[in-house]
Amino acid sequence: MRRTPEVKEVASEGGNRLRVGGLPVMGIPFLLLTLGLLGGALAPLLQKLTGGIISWVFVYPLVLSNPMGARLEDGKLTLLYGFGLIKQSISLDSIEEISVLSRLRYATITRHFKAYAALWLVVVLLAVGYLLLDCNDPIGLYFAPLIISMYAVFFLVLTFPRRGEVLYVGALLCIAFLIVYPLVKLGPKTLVPEVVFALLIIWLVKVFQRDELILVVADGKSYLLTAKNGDEFLRLLRRAGNAQTP
Repeated sequence: MRRTPEVKEVASEGGNRLRVGGLPVMGIPFLLLTLGLLGGALAPLLQKLTGGIISWVFVYPLVLSNPMGARLEDGKLTLLYGFGLIKQSISLDSIEEISVLSRLRYATITRHFKAYAALWLVVVLLAVGYLLLDCNDPIGLYFAPLIISMYAVFFLVLTFPRRGEVLYVGALLCIAFLIVYPLVKLGPKTLVPEVVFALLIIWLVKVFQRDELILVVADGKSYLLTAKNGDEFLRLLRRAGNAQTP
């Protein structure tokens, strides 16, 4: 039986839609992601200063920075974000390098996207600072450890090889902190939600390890894509490039 390719083309009026995601590592999507993450991390402080609930405002830039697939059309690979409202186009003729980072033992995202990785680390540090400065807030004791653990795991994914021992040990330490810290501060009533949060982190690690990370360099700019099947994605790009050759 023939196996169905993991990277599929979906016919559309604007071209071939690909089930490939472009992570917001540069340009407007990265600025929106930065605004959403930093704003969300600073929201408790801003709410105390303003007296209003403003954390919901920062959900919008996060939604707009969310990858929504890609499209092959007119010799270009177009990355879509935020319901397709924001686009980044890559000319196939301008592509200088394509690498499947997740298959290289020592290749890490941090080496290619330092600002993107640093953003997640800064958010973790802000959440740690929130715990230290306002450790009596019950809501903060629930969600600050979750933010610290989730974003710390994501930073580890960006920094270390995804199948390395450091990632597994780091994820276990984050889960232990996520469960133990609220348990000590608030008692057994936190155990059930924190276990649910721990299962969420385990699921995230599985997702990170399942998808392949693809580095695309074009016109001196680096893009980071995710695909379930890197080989199939590369074949689609080659076919599209050959179709443009006169």
